[in-house]
Amino acid sequence: MNIDIMNIDIIGYIGLGFAAIATIPQIKQILYTKQVRDINIFFFILRLISAILYLIYGILKEEYIMVCSTIMPIIFSSIVIILYIKYRSIEIEPN
Repeated sequence: MNIDIMNIDIIGYIGLGFAAIATIPQIKQILYTKQVRDINIFFFILRLISAILYLIYGILKEEYIMVCSTIMPIIFSSIVIILYIKYRSIEIEPN
């Protein structure tokens, strides 16, 4: 089975696209409801640390698809963490 490099790169770019948009629904939900009580913040902290380490690894190995795939998760995980800090004390009163 002979898979050429271009097809392999396409798989990497598709993965990059999914990694880039994966957290957008969570951010949208937080902004809409201004609630973070059901969010596991440790997931986003670990995801941020993981993405930063992958970024460093990708830079050192000159794996640019890996580098690109970590930038958006770093940004979006950081946004979720910031929103968590901002909204963690806000509770909506029951009707």
